[in-house]
Amino acid sequence: MLALLAALGAAGWLARLWVPPATLRLTQVAVTSVVDEAQRAPAESLRHIEAGRLLAEGLYAYTAIHAPLGLSEKVVHVWRHEGRVVDRIELEVNGGRAEGYRAWTRKRNFPEDPRGRWQVQVLAADDRMIGTLRFTVE
Repeated sequence: MLALLAALGAAGWLARLWVPPATLRLTQVAVTSVVDEAQRAPAESLRHIEAGRLLAEGLYAYTAIHAPLGLSEKVVHVWRHEGRVVDRIELEVNGGRAEGYRAWTRKRNFPEDPRGRWQVQVLAADDRMIGTLRFTVE
């Protein structure tokens, strides 16, 4: 009985990483090559990009994150290529805007051969998943 109780407790502790933070949620996401800084919005949303264009222009991971008024929390964009972590970039999120706090990270330093499946995981400071952006480099 004690072993079962310990196993259930351990499973609950590990499962907490997959439960999104109640106070944070994505309202808009995009992988884009251009962000309109005046409008604080992506110019386009890409699902596929050519390797040459990626290496020449770089890429933005754009996220609008809804957070309650007065909340200030760190969020991390984790860039992954074929499942391997390539980069971790921290952002500070401040709540209060109904459409979400708009922020983006720009990545210009890609591997020599960036082809394959990519994803940008959006994590809370304690590594709880908020959402994921996916794209393919051809």
